[in-house]
Amino acid sequence: MPSVEHSVICCYAIANIVEQWLTICFSIGKLDAHP
Repeated sequence: MPSVEHSVICCYAIANIVEQWLTICFSIGKLDAHP
């Protein structure tokens, strides 16, 4: 079922983007905490 496969791909893509944003946010937070 292409719809299911497409949904799985979208989930992986969204998870990857969220992980990148969390990494950036944590990095900025560490920089702000330790100037």
